[in-house]
Amino acid sequence: MDDYRHRKELFVSNLNGTTLSETGSILLNGCATYFLCQLVKVNIAKSSFLNLLLENSIIVIPPLFVCTLLSSFNYLFLIVLWSLCFLIYFTQKASPIKLIQTNNKSYSSTIELFRGQILIATCLCILAVDFPIFPRRYAKTENYGYSLMDKGVGLFALAHGIVSAEARNKQTSLKDLFLENFILFLLGLIRLISIKYFSYVEHVSEYGLDIFLLANVLTGIVNLNINTIDSSDFTSFMIILLYMFTVSSFTYFCPSIIKLILKYLKLSKK
Repeated sequence: MDDYRHRKELFVSNLNGTTLSETGSILLNGCATYFLCQLVKVNIAKSSFLNLLLENSIIVIPPLFVCTLLSSFNYLFLIVLWSLCFLIYFTQKASPIKLIQTNNKSYSSTIELFRGQILIATCLCILAVDFPIFPRRYAKTENYGYSLMDKGVGLFALAHGIVSAEARNKQTSLKDLFLENFILFLLGLIRLISIKYFSYVEHVSEYGLDIFLLANVLTGIVNLNINTIDSSDFTSFMIILLYMFTVSSFTYFCPSIIKLILKYLKLSKK
């Protein structure tokens, strides 16, 4: 166990990142996948389950390939994605622009797109970083340099800042402020306990600003049962794919479940 932990520490040490252009090209892939998804939806019947499969196949899986098996071909992958987008756009009759709408008119759908892509990239990186299939140059740098996860920290903060109460000029009561901060404190406490319990390797320069509870639980369970360092590329890829599908399904169905619970509680009071 001590030998495995030592190897794990070496696995997350001496990371110098990659180039600014490479990280930028990976982020541009997210825009291409969203555009491609909207183009394909034009000819697909509206079905919640079908939309879930479609969005996972087009928006989630391509970035997974770019950050793992096809990391050496991310520029080529970017060109292919955008070429496919333009090919479909100029050959089909229906206009996909009408489909890109938001239910909340108080802010732009561009913000929704930006926040959604950042959350997907954050989940993918956090869940894949334990495996050798995830390039070390994409992991957080030791001290200085560019990496995909370094950009993720800043973009994650920005994605939440642009929809914060302050950014929307919305007044927040002291009660709501306390509740929000208490929830964050509780999640942080659970994160700390889960990391200590699963003996997860802690990196001093990392101190996960972008780690959240579900990711910790998933990675903790896998690390307890699977030797991730020696996993084959196929095994690593399938586990990461299962990670992403679990997180995507959770975020997709969670609002509906919460609504049902609240409805049940209201009926119980009556």
